[in-house]
Amino acid sequence: MTKYVVAIVLVAIIVGAGGFYAGQTLAPGKIVEVEKKPPRTIKIGMTCAKTGGYGPMYWMTNELSLEWAKIINEQGGLYVKQYKQRLPVEIVWYDDKSDPATTIKFYEKLVTEDKVDILIGPNCSPPTFAATTVPEKYGVPMITQQAASPSIFSRGLKWVVGCLADSSYPGWSYEYFQMLKAEGKAKTIAFISEDSLWAKDNYLNAVDLAKGIGMRVVYEEVAPVETKDFTAVITKMKALDPDIVYIASFPVFGSTFYKQAKELRLSPREFHVTWSGKGFFDVVGWKDAEYVTGEHYWVPDWKVGNYKMLKRICDNIGINAIEYAFGVIQFYGLEIAAAAIEASESLDDKQKLLDAIWGLHIMTTGSPDGVWYARQGKVVDGKYSGIGTINPFCVQIMKGTFNAVWPKSVATAEHVYPMKPWAERG
Repeated sequence: MTKYVVAIVLVAIIVGAGGFYAGQTLAPGKIVEVEKKPPRTIKIGMTCAKTGGYGPMYWMTNELSLEWAKIINEQGGLYVKQYKQRLPVEIVWYDDKSDPATTIKFYEKLVTEDKVDILIGPNCSPPTFAATTVPEKYGVPMITQQAASPSIFSRGLKWVVGCLADSSYPGWSYEYFQMLKAEGKAKTIAFISEDSLWAKDNYLNAVDLAKGIGMRVVYEEVAPVETKDFTAVITKMKALDPDIVYIASFPVFGSTFYKQAKELRLSPREFHVTWSGKGFFDVVGWKDAEYVTGEHYWVPDWKVGNYKMLKRICDNIGINAIEYAFGVIQFYGLEIAAAAIEASESLDDKQKLLDAIWGLHIMTTGSPDGVWYARQGKVVDGKYSGIGTINPFCVQIMKGTFNAVWPKSVATAEHVYPMKPWAERG
């Protein structure tokens, strides 16, 4: 933020200097406020899926980031040890249009033309997988946030550190299957997954989790992302009558399948949808989504970390965090970036900034305990691995909102199982 130096101008100095300061004649003893500009601005670069296929889930993430920077600057900026003062923050962002090739182009621009100090990864795993080649090429730290695919972090990336735990450790739906194990009611499960990076990683791990608690997997299907007709799959599932139908996908695929499941009266005891939010509810509606379980990272009545600031940001930009529960993960990435900047011995030396990220062990607003650190340290099996530690908890939709149902330590409601069949729901 702008600093001011108060100068007391003495009569003798004025006379000796000809009585001029910044083009003004000063009266004896006058106190003058001289504006002192900060030596530089902290630049945080990112792309956001403002438009394109991921737009319904993430269109607001740039606005969230800009509002975060505004509040940080109102508080005086971030302290930088190298300059021994607080510096203002600037968010530099581009719409990657949900396209991996466009994403790479803009991250190149952020580094080579905009000269940003630190990068925040794009929205979700497919564009993140592509974009992570840029920080490795130029040696600029990147913090990924909505991306949880282990395929990203298994490549020995040095300059990329994750916000979330990857979807294979302990697993995206780990808490869900722990709940099913504790209840002991559901015995059989059927899987449908879209053929995309994160969804497939999640589905394969969920199969292992299901088998690990003694459930019987009766059906597995991976279908193209653009699939519009699920009649054949649903017909097979109806014949098998599973207790759980597990849908691993992004909202478009998942909502299309779910809507057709209702039309064809597929009535398992529960639907589990890994990625819901506004893109899902706009298609199926809150009423039909009743009883659906899934995963989330934050609900507004959850008082963990700097939740007041996150609530303020959501209010200021006019979004319902329930509908965009995955979009608010952007906030966690910004929290980690801010903590690293303030911990680093140098903002200009990118290696020192990266070292600061690796050394963090901080409380964030997300996850049951909110604690974040780069879980696997710098090198694992001879490779760099910067997977984060923030895991989702299990939620269930009841009366038009999400309720945390597992683990018990964060639960706000009891899990309802089984759901009412479609024939009884109208």
